[in-house]
Amino acid sequence: MINSLYVAVKRKRINRKYALGRIKEFLDYEIELYQIDPKGIFKISYKYDLTAYDASYIYLAKSENLPLLSLDEKLTSVI
Repeated sequence: MINSLYVAVKRKRINRKYALGRIKEFLDYEIELYQIDPKGIFKISYKYDLTAYDASYIYLAKSENLPLLSLDEKLTSVI
């Protein structure tokens, strides 16, 4: 979410003040956070040639024993 806002500001689609307001608003939601293992994510990224974002989804699905729902066949083939 933060990266999306950053890119939107950089491309002058929104201004910085608006982006910071959306970040504050986002933090007000009661979203459950999970701990991750950066080394584990790196290993998945390297092994399957994935971005850290995609490797994070796989890591969380595996560590929480949950299905990974995605239309991205590369991701779902790893699980």
